[in-house]
Amino acid sequence: FYLTGSINAQENLFFLASIVCVTSFLSASQDIVIDAFRIEMLDEADQGIGVAASTLGYRIGMLCSGAGALYVSHYYGWHAAYLSVIFMMFIGLIAAISCKESLDRSSNSQSLSLDSIKNSFIKPFVEFSNRDSWWNILLFVGLFKMSDAFAGVMTNSFLMDIGFNKKEIADIVKIYGIIATLIGSIIAGSMLKTLPYYKALLIGGILQMVSNLVFVLQAYQGHDVMFLAINISIENLASGISSTVLLAYISNICNREFTATQYALLTSTAGIARSTFSSSAGKVAELCGWSNFFIISSILSLPSIYFLNLIFKKKDKNAN
Repeated sequence: FYLTGSINAQENLFFLASIVCVTSFLSASQDIVIDAFRIEMLDEADQGIGVAASTLGYRIGMLCSGAGALYVSHYYGWHAAYLSVIFMMFIGLIAAISCKESLDRSSNSQSLSLDSIKNSFIKPFVEFSNRDSWWNILLFVGLFKMSDAFAGVMTNSFLMDIGFNKKEIADIVKIYGIIATLIGSIIAGSMLKTLPYYKALLIGGILQMVSNLVFVLQAYQGHDVMFLAINISIENLASGISSTVLLAYISNICNREFTATQYALLTSTAGIARSTFSSSAGKVAELCGWSNFFIISSILSLPSIYFLNLIFKKKDKNAN
């Protein structure tokens, strides 16, 4: 972090890009390790609450490193901003040192060898591919957030096109958006304590559809700050619920012997699918107009609901 804030981008662009790549690699690895640790530490019934707590911490971290760092840089410069983010990392380090492993790995510790590669990479994939409906699971995970991502990538362009300025968008998203997302995550965690995964995921999918349709009303309403605050609150509440129930479901279906690898596989599938499909959003908006674009984005929730039904129908059939 400190190196990133110290490098002159115009004079050392390649070095800066290298540091950013290393930081991104380490950050992604840390995310997977943290999620794997959470899955192993918690019982199945507590996975939803665990994801909600993880999301809460992530959002607070984003707020501190985003708006907080900008605030520090405004008064004290970028060096102080990056140093403040570095000190924040010590909170996580202290927490990690204080925790104990949930599994005894001493007997499984191996040097880098063919056996370790087999146990860490090949076995997790083989175990997952031997499950019933594994292909449907991958399709469902990949498509579940596509509706949300498809609309989200064009939201700022849409709002600016109908008359909102950057400050209005930023203020509303930071205030109402973050609060609504956190509330949605907490609601989802509570839902998963009482509802089966099928119903929780179905509710999340339907809420995504409804929240996208609210943007159709915004297109007719135009530049209305109060309506936008309501709109963003609904959209982020639905996103918080759907994201949390999806991550809790992924956590639940990971084999605890291969937690990190299978979690990385499933979350990567979700991320790649979202980024691939959402890349065409701009062209669709240009061809169809804003109202039709958000209707189309809402309809994109239907394939994931279809695969969700296939997964749980086959599960119920095998149980009987």
